[in-house]
Amino acid sequence: VICLSGQMQAMTLVSADNREGVRPAILTSDTRAQIQAKELVDEKTALQVATTSNYNGQESCLANWLWLQQDAPGDLAISETILFGAHNYIAWRLSGKAVCDLTTASTTGLFDKTSPTSAYRWCHDRLADRGIVDSERLLPTLQPASSVCTKITDVMVEMLGLELGSWVDDSYVVSGSGSLG
Repeated sequence: VICLSGQMQAMTLVSADNREGVRPAILTSDTRAQIQAKELVDEKTALQVATTSNYNGQESCLANWLWLQQDAPGDLAISETILFGAHNYIAWRLSGKAVCDLTTASTTGLFDKTSPTSAYRWCHDRLADRGIVDSERLLPTLQPASSVCTKITDVMVEMLGLELGSWVDDSYVVSGSGSLG
């Protein structure tokens, strides 16, 4: 089993056509979304925080997503998914599955913390209220950190120079959880 962990709240746009990423990741320390963060400070933000229990201004995934829509809409248009941590990106590369663990999701400000634990979900309705488009298409599948994504793809086995029939045949990728540091 390959279990991953990594810094969370980075926004990495990826597509099947560009496995290296559509653009450089927007890291949690990035403050380019200052204007968008100021636009978010109103009664709708209070409602967003009540739903997600998370909003941290210009460094938030919400503000950065709005920045992408305004300043890089072409990048969002050609993206297959948005991943929120290095561990999610590596899991995607190894398995071909776009997933996000619940720990990482819960820090993005995009995760509905009011839903019952049996129905983990992104807050697509609140995101639409904030002007976020395509969240249903772009957000990865939510799953507990201990969930198995899948086996390593044959393409990655070849790229990594591993031999089929060795330990690879019984290897699975577990997305793991994000880390704050």
